[in-house]
Amino acid sequence: MSTKQFRSILVAIPIVGLALLLAISPTTVTMGQDPTDTPTLEPGVLKVTEPAGISDTWLQWDKSACEFKEVSEHPDTWSAVLRESDAPYKVGYATQSETLSPILTLVDNNIRDNLAAAGLELIYGNNDYPSTTLPVSVAETIALQKPDVFISFNVLEAIMDAVNKPFRDGCVPVIQIEATAPGTIFFGTDNVISGKLAGSYLADYATKKGWTQVTALGVRQLNVGAALDARITECQNAIVEKFPDAKVDNIISDSTATSQTATADWLTANPDAKGTLVCTMADIFAVGVANAFKGANRTEEGAVMGMLATADSRALIKAGDSALVASVDFSFAYFGDYLVPIAQDILDGKPVPASINQALTVIDSSNVDQ
Repeated sequence: MSTKQFRSILVAIPIVGLALLLAISPTTVTMGQDPTDTPTLEPGVLKVTEPAGISDTWLQWDKSACEFKEVSEHPDTWSAVLRESDAPYKVGYATQSETLSPILTLVDNNIRDNLAAAGLELIYGNNDYPSTTLPVSVAETIALQKPDVFISFNVLEAIMDAVNKPFRDGCVPVIQIEATAPGTIFFGTDNVISGKLAGSYLADYATKKGWTQVTALGVRQLNVGAALDARITECQNAIVEKFPDAKVDNIISDSTATSQTATADWLTANPDAKGTLVCTMADIFAVGVANAFKGANRTEEGAVMGMLATADSRALIKAGDSALVASVDFSFAYFGDYLVPIAQDILDGKPVPASINQALTVIDSSNVDQ
Protein backbone atom coordinates (compact mmCIF):
# COMPACT_ATOMS: atom_id res chain seq x y z
CA MET A 1 0.00 0.00 0.00
CA SER A 2 1.45 3.29 -1.05
CA THR A 3 1.35 5.85 1.71
CA LYS A 4 1.43 9.50 0.81
CA GLN A 5 0.75 11.30 4.05
CA PHE A 6 2.07 10.80 7.59
CA ARG A 7 1.77 13.00 10.65
CA SER A 8 2.88 12.70 14.28
CA ILE A 9 1.63 14.72 17.21
CA LEU A 10 4.15 13.42 19.69
CA VAL A 11 7.30 13.88 17.63
CA ALA A 12 8.46 17.41 16.92
CA ILE A 13 9.55 16.68 13.34
CA PRO A 14 7.43 15.12 10.57
CA ILE A 15 7.82 11.41 9.99
CA VAL A 16 9.14 10.75 6.50
CA GLY A 17 9.25 7.11 5.47
CA LEU A 18 8.97 3.87 7.38
CA ALA A 19 12.64 3.70 8.35
CA LEU A 20 12.39 6.87 10.38
CA LEU A 21 9.11 5.73 11.89
CA LEU A 22 10.65 2.53 13.20
CA ALA A 23 13.79 4.30 14.40
CA ILE A 24 11.74 6.30 16.91
CA SER A 25 10.89 4.63 20.21
CA PRO A 26 7.52 2.97 19.55
CA THR A 27 6.24 3.97 22.97
CA THR A 28 6.29 7.62 21.90
CA VAL A 29 4.98 7.43 18.36
CA THR A 30 1.46 8.23 17.28
CA MET A 31 0.72 8.06 13.56
CA GLY A 32 -1.99 10.53 12.64
CA GLN A 33 -3.68 13.35 14.47
CA ASP A 34 -5.18 12.76 17.90
CA PRO A 35 -8.91 12.57 17.01
CA THR A 36 -9.75 14.57 20.15
CA ASP A 37 -7.66 17.54 18.97
CA THR A 38 -10.22 19.68 17.10
CA PRO A 39 -9.12 22.83 15.21
CA THR A 40 -11.23 25.93 14.62
CA LEU A 41 -14.15 24.88 12.42
CA GLU A 42 -15.94 26.53 9.52
CA PRO A 43 -19.74 26.99 9.68
CA GLY A 44 -21.51 23.66 9.21
CA VAL A 45 -18.35 21.66 9.95
CA LEU A 46 -18.63 19.54 13.09
CA LYS A 47 -15.21 17.90 13.30
CA VAL A 48 -11.97 17.53 11.34
CA THR A 49 -9.74 14.47 11.83
CA GLU A 50 -6.43 13.90 10.08
CA PRO A 51 -5.50 10.40 8.88
CA ALA A 52 -2.14 8.75 9.42
CA GLY A 53 -1.83 7.92 5.75
CA ILE A 54 -3.62 7.97 2.40
CA SER A 55 -2.94 6.20 -0.88
CA ASP A 56 -1.61 7.88 -3.98
CA THR A 57 -4.64 6.60 -5.89
CA TRP A 58 -7.87 8.62 -5.64
CA LEU A 59 -11.33 7.38 -6.64
CA GLN A 60 -14.67 9.02 -7.38
CA TRP A 61 -18.06 7.33 -7.43
CA ASP A 62 -19.53 7.27 -10.93
CA LYS A 63 -23.31 6.92 -10.52
CA SER A 64 -23.92 6.24 -14.19
CA ALA A 65 -21.43 3.36 -14.24
CA CYS A 66 -22.16 2.25 -10.65
CA GLU A 67 -18.48 2.02 -9.82
CA PHE A 68 -15.52 3.91 -8.43
CA LYS A 69 -13.26 5.34 -11.11
CA GLU A 70 -9.70 6.54 -10.69
CA VAL A 71 -9.30 10.29 -11.09
CA SER A 72 -6.23 12.42 -11.71
CA GLU A 73 -7.75 15.69 -10.52
CA HIS A 74 -7.99 15.73 -6.76
CA PRO A 75 -6.68 17.67 -3.73
CA ASP A 76 -3.10 17.14 -2.62
CA THR A 77 -4.27 15.82 0.71
CA TRP A 78 -7.41 14.60 2.47
CA SER A 79 -8.96 15.27 5.86
CA ALA A 80 -12.00 13.62 7.45
CA VAL A 81 -14.43 16.55 7.58
CA LEU A 82 -17.64 15.70 9.44
CA ARG A 83 -20.33 18.19 8.54
CA GLU A 84 -24.05 18.76 8.66
CA SER A 85 -25.62 16.87 5.78
CA ASP A 86 -27.47 18.70 3.01
CA ALA A 87 -29.48 15.60 2.12
CA PRO A 88 -31.22 12.85 4.18
CA TYR A 89 -28.85 10.11 3.11
CA LYS A 90 -29.22 6.58 4.45
CA VAL A 91 -26.01 4.82 5.51
CA GLY A 92 -25.90 1.05 5.83
CA TYR A 93 -23.45 -0.38 8.36
CA ALA A 94 -22.78 -3.98 9.36
CA THR A 95 -20.65 -4.39 12.48
CA GLN A 96 -18.10 -7.19 12.71
CA SER A 97 -19.66 -8.49 15.93
CA GLU A 98 -21.67 -7.34 18.93
CA THR A 99 -20.05 -9.89 21.26
CA LEU A 100 -16.50 -10.58 20.05
CA SER A 101 -14.84 -7.66 21.83
CA PRO A 102 -15.99 -4.55 23.74
CA ILE A 103 -13.74 -2.47 21.49
CA LEU A 104 -16.08 -3.19 18.57
CA THR A 105 -18.87 -1.58 20.58
CA LEU A 106 -16.73 1.56 20.65
CA VAL A 107 -16.58 1.46 16.86
CA ASP A 108 -20.35 1.02 16.59
CA ASN A 109 -21.12 3.82 19.06
CA ASN A 110 -18.73 6.24 17.37
CA ILE A 111 -20.29 5.56 13.98
CA ARG A 112 -23.78 6.03 15.43
CA ASP A 113 -22.79 9.28 17.14
CA ASN A 114 -21.22 10.74 14.01
CA LEU A 115 -24.14 9.76 11.80
CA ALA A 116 -26.58 11.34 14.24
CA ALA A 117 -24.51 14.52 14.48
CA ALA A 118 -24.41 14.82 10.69
CA GLY A 119 -28.14 14.15 10.33
CA LEU A 120 -27.76 10.84 8.49
CA GLU A 121 -29.96 7.76 8.90
CA LEU A 122 -28.44 4.43 9.98
CA ILE A 123 -29.46 1.04 8.59
CA TYR A 124 -27.74 -1.43 10.91
CA GLY A 125 -26.78 -5.10 10.84
CA ASN A 126 -24.58 -7.53 12.80
CA ASN A 127 -22.18 -9.87 10.95
CA ASP A 128 -21.65 -11.91 14.15
CA TYR A 129 -18.04 -12.90 13.38
CA PRO A 130 -16.90 -15.64 12.79
CA SER A 131 -20.16 -16.60 11.08
CA THR A 132 -19.74 -17.15 7.34
CA THR A 133 -23.46 -17.07 6.59
CA LEU A 134 -24.88 -14.13 8.55
CA PRO A 135 -22.77 -11.45 6.80
CA VAL A 136 -24.33 -12.42 3.48
CA SER A 137 -27.92 -12.38 4.76
CA VAL A 138 -27.29 -9.14 6.69
CA ALA A 139 -25.95 -7.52 3.51
CA GLU A 140 -28.99 -8.65 1.54
CA THR A 141 -31.34 -7.30 4.23
CA ILE A 142 -29.58 -3.92 4.35
CA ALA A 143 -29.48 -3.69 0.55
CA LEU A 144 -33.26 -4.18 0.38
CA GLN A 145 -33.63 -0.98 2.44
CA LYS A 146 -31.80 0.95 -0.29
CA PRO A 147 -28.95 2.68 1.54
CA ASP A 148 -27.06 5.40 -0.29
CA VAL A 149 -23.72 3.98 0.86
CA PHE A 150 -22.69 0.83 2.74
CA ILE A 151 -19.95 0.54 5.40
CA SER A 152 -18.87 -3.10 5.71
CA PHE A 153 -16.97 -4.58 8.65
CA ASN A 154 -16.62 -8.03 7.12
CA VAL A 155 -13.05 -9.32 7.32
CA LEU A 156 -13.60 -12.84 5.92
CA GLU A 157 -12.08 -12.95 2.46
CA ALA A 158 -13.86 -16.15 1.45
CA ILE A 159 -17.30 -14.48 1.56
CA MET A 160 -16.26 -10.96 0.55
CA ASP A 161 -17.71 -11.14 -2.95
CA ALA A 162 -21.02 -12.57 -1.74
CA VAL A 163 -21.35 -9.89 0.94
CA ASN A 164 -20.70 -7.01 -1.46
CA LYS A 165 -22.73 -8.40 -4.38
CA PRO A 166 -26.12 -6.95 -3.29
CA PHE A 167 -24.58 -3.49 -3.28
CA ARG A 168 -22.93 -3.91 -6.67
CA ASP A 169 -26.29 -5.03 -8.00
CA GLY A 170 -28.03 -2.09 -6.30
CA CYS A 171 -25.49 0.52 -7.45
CA VAL A 172 -24.42 1.32 -3.87
CA PRO A 173 -20.81 2.38 -3.10
CA VAL A 174 -19.06 0.34 -0.41
CA ILE A 175 -16.53 1.39 2.21
CA GLN A 176 -14.60 -1.63 3.48
CA ILE A 177 -13.22 -1.67 7.05
CA GLU A 178 -9.96 -3.48 7.94
CA ALA A 179 -10.05 -5.81 4.92
CA THR A 180 -9.69 -4.96 1.25
CA ALA A 181 -12.19 -5.79 -1.50
CA PRO A 182 -12.20 -4.94 -5.21
CA GLY A 183 -14.27 -1.93 -6.18
CA THR A 184 -14.46 -0.45 -2.67
CA ILE A 185 -12.83 2.28 -0.61
CA PHE A 186 -10.60 0.84 2.10
CA PHE A 187 -10.48 2.36 5.56
CA GLY A 188 -8.42 0.91 8.37
CA THR A 189 -5.04 -0.21 9.43
CA ASP A 190 -1.99 -0.30 7.21
CA ASN A 191 -1.24 -3.85 8.27
CA VAL A 192 2.31 -3.75 6.95
CA ILE A 193 3.18 -0.75 9.10
CA SER A 194 1.33 -2.02 12.18
CA GLY A 195 3.11 -5.36 11.87
CA LYS A 196 6.51 -3.75 11.51
CA LEU A 197 5.76 -1.45 14.43
CA ALA A 198 4.84 -4.45 16.60
CA GLY A 199 7.84 -6.54 15.54
CA SER A 200 10.27 -3.68 16.02
CA TYR A 201 8.94 -3.14 19.53
CA LEU A 202 9.30 -6.84 20.39
CA ALA A 203 12.84 -6.96 19.01
CA ASP A 204 13.80 -3.89 21.05
CA TYR A 205 12.20 -5.48 24.12
CA ALA A 206 14.27 -8.65 23.62
CA THR A 207 17.44 -6.58 23.27
CA LYS A 208 16.71 -4.75 26.52
CA LYS A 209 16.13 -8.10 28.21
CA GLY A 210 19.48 -9.34 26.96
CA TRP A 211 17.96 -12.19 24.96
CA THR A 212 20.31 -13.34 22.19
CA GLN A 213 18.31 -16.28 20.81
CA VAL A 214 14.65 -15.63 20.06
CA THR A 215 11.66 -17.26 18.39
CA ALA A 216 9.21 -15.16 16.38
CA LEU A 217 5.96 -16.97 17.07
CA GLY A 218 2.95 -15.92 15.00
CA VAL A 219 -0.65 -16.49 16.06
CA ARG A 220 -2.49 -16.66 12.75
CA GLN A 221 -6.18 -16.74 11.83
CA LEU A 222 -7.64 -18.75 8.99
CA ASN A 223 -9.73 -17.16 6.21
CA VAL A 224 -8.78 -13.54 6.92
CA GLY A 225 -6.81 -13.00 3.72
CA ALA A 226 -3.29 -11.84 2.95
CA ALA A 227 -3.93 -8.18 3.82
CA LEU A 228 -4.77 -8.85 7.47
CA ASP A 229 -2.26 -11.69 7.71
CA ALA A 230 0.47 -9.13 6.95
CA ARG A 231 0.22 -8.03 10.58
CA ILE A 232 1.83 -11.33 11.55
CA THR A 233 4.22 -11.68 8.61
CA GLU A 234 5.62 -8.16 8.93
CA CYS A 235 5.90 -8.47 12.71
CA GLN A 236 7.99 -11.62 12.29
CA ASN A 237 10.04 -10.02 9.50
CA ALA A 238 10.89 -7.05 11.75
CA ILE A 239 12.06 -9.44 14.47
CA VAL A 240 14.20 -11.41 12.02
CA GLU A 241 15.69 -8.16 10.71
CA LYS A 242 17.16 -7.49 14.16
CA PHE A 243 17.71 -11.15 15.06
CA PRO A 244 18.77 -12.87 11.79
CA ASP A 245 19.10 -16.24 13.53
CA ALA A 246 15.61 -16.11 15.02
CA LYS A 247 13.45 -19.19 14.69
CA VAL A 248 10.10 -18.48 13.00
CA ASP A 249 7.08 -20.56 13.95
CA ASN A 250 3.29 -20.25 13.83
CA ILE A 251 0.16 -21.51 15.54
CA ILE A 252 -3.47 -21.20 14.41
CA SER A 253 -6.29 -19.70 16.45
CA ASP A 254 -9.74 -18.15 16.14
CA SER A 255 -10.47 -17.14 19.76
CA THR A 256 -8.97 -16.44 23.17
CA ALA A 257 -9.56 -20.03 24.24
CA THR A 258 -7.96 -21.64 21.19
CA SER A 259 -5.01 -19.24 21.47
CA GLN A 260 -4.44 -20.38 25.03
CA THR A 261 -4.69 -24.06 24.14
CA ALA A 262 -2.48 -23.77 21.04
CA THR A 263 0.15 -21.78 22.94
CA ALA A 264 0.12 -24.22 25.85
CA ASP A 265 0.71 -27.07 23.39
CA TRP A 266 3.51 -25.11 21.73
CA LEU A 267 5.20 -24.39 25.05
CA THR A 268 5.01 -28.08 25.96
CA ALA A 269 6.57 -28.99 22.61
CA ASN A 270 9.30 -26.34 23.06
CA PRO A 271 10.41 -26.63 26.69
CA ASP A 272 13.74 -24.89 26.07
CA ALA A 273 12.38 -21.82 24.28
CA LYS A 274 13.47 -18.84 26.39
CA GLY A 275 13.04 -15.73 24.24
CA THR A 276 9.67 -16.20 22.57
CA LEU A 277 8.36 -13.04 20.88
CA VAL A 278 4.70 -13.47 19.99
CA CYS A 279 3.01 -11.59 17.14
CA THR A 280 -0.79 -11.60 17.28
CA MET A 281 -3.62 -10.33 15.07
CA ALA A 282 -5.66 -8.88 17.95
CA ASP A 283 -5.84 -8.70 21.73
CA ILE A 284 -8.39 -11.50 21.98
CA PHE A 285 -5.59 -13.81 20.85
CA ALA A 286 -2.83 -12.07 22.80
CA VAL A 287 -4.72 -12.50 26.08
CA GLY A 288 -5.06 -16.24 25.45
CA VAL A 289 -1.35 -16.51 24.69
CA ALA A 290 -0.46 -14.61 27.88
CA ASN A 291 -2.73 -16.92 29.88
CA ALA A 292 -0.86 -19.94 28.49
CA PHE A 293 2.54 -18.51 29.45
CA LYS A 294 1.26 -17.83 32.96
CA GLY A 295 -0.28 -21.29 33.24
CA ALA A 296 3.05 -22.84 32.28
CA ASN A 297 4.94 -20.64 34.79
CA ARG A 298 6.98 -19.23 31.88
CA THR A 299 5.88 -15.60 31.92
CA GLU A 300 9.47 -14.35 32.04
CA GLU A 301 10.44 -16.41 28.99
CA GLY A 302 8.30 -14.58 26.45
CA ALA A 303 6.87 -11.27 25.32
CA VAL A 304 3.45 -11.00 23.70
CA MET A 305 2.36 -8.14 21.46
CA GLY A 306 -1.33 -7.37 21.17
CA MET A 307 -3.29 -5.39 18.62
CA LEU A 308 -6.21 -2.99 19.35
CA ALA A 309 -5.25 -2.06 22.95
CA THR A 310 -8.50 -3.31 24.46
CA ALA A 311 -9.42 -2.95 28.13
CA ASP A 312 -8.39 -6.57 28.77
CA SER A 313 -4.93 -6.11 27.30
CA ARG A 314 -4.44 -2.75 29.02
CA ALA A 315 -5.26 -4.37 32.36
CA LEU A 316 -2.61 -7.05 31.83
CA ILE A 317 -0.04 -4.49 30.66
CA LYS A 318 -0.73 -2.32 33.70
CA ALA A 319 -0.52 -5.25 36.13
CA GLY A 320 2.93 -6.08 34.76
CA ASP A 321 2.81 -9.73 35.77
CA SER A 322 2.03 -11.34 32.41
CA ALA A 323 3.88 -11.94 29.16
CA LEU A 324 1.62 -9.42 27.38
CA VAL A 325 3.90 -6.38 27.34
CA ALA A 326 2.34 -4.05 24.76
CA SER A 327 -0.47 -3.57 22.24
CA VAL A 328 -0.93 -1.39 19.17
CA ASP A 329 -3.85 1.01 19.65
CA PHE A 330 -5.77 1.27 16.34
CA SER A 331 -7.97 4.19 17.47
CA PHE A 332 -11.07 2.01 17.06
CA ALA A 333 -13.00 4.34 19.34
CA TYR A 334 -12.66 7.03 16.64
CA PHE A 335 -13.38 5.00 13.49
CA GLY A 336 -16.64 6.86 12.90
CA ASP A 337 -14.72 10.15 12.85
CA TYR A 338 -13.19 8.92 9.59
CA LEU A 339 -15.87 6.65 8.16
CA VAL A 340 -18.80 9.04 8.19
CA PRO A 341 -16.84 11.84 6.43
CA ILE A 342 -15.65 9.29 3.85
CA ALA A 343 -19.29 8.38 3.22
CA GLN A 344 -20.25 12.06 2.99
CA ASP A 345 -17.49 12.78 0.47
CA ILE A 346 -18.55 9.85 -1.70
CA LEU A 347 -22.19 10.89 -1.63
CA ASP A 348 -21.30 14.52 -2.34
CA GLY A 349 -19.41 13.46 -5.46
CA LYS A 350 -15.96 14.27 -4.13
CA PRO A 351 -12.84 12.23 -4.93
CA VAL A 352 -11.41 10.29 -1.98
CA PRO A 353 -8.20 8.29 -1.54
CA ALA A 354 -8.61 4.62 -2.40
CA SER A 355 -7.25 3.73 1.03
CA ILE A 356 -7.20 5.75 4.23
CA ASN A 357 -5.40 4.81 7.43
CA GLN A 358 -6.17 5.84 10.99
CA ALA A 359 -3.78 6.78 13.80
CA LEU A 360 -1.61 4.07 15.45
CA THR A 361 -0.01 4.18 18.90
CA VAL A 362 1.92 1.52 20.84
CA ILE A 363 0.60 1.14 24.39
CA ASP A 364 2.92 -0.30 27.05
CA SER A 365 3.63 0.23 30.75
CA SER A 366 4.95 3.74 30.07
CA ASN A 367 1.67 5.13 28.70
CA VAL A 368 -1.09 2.65 29.58
CA ASP A 369 -2.71 5.17 31.93
CA GLN A 370 -2.67 8.05 29.44
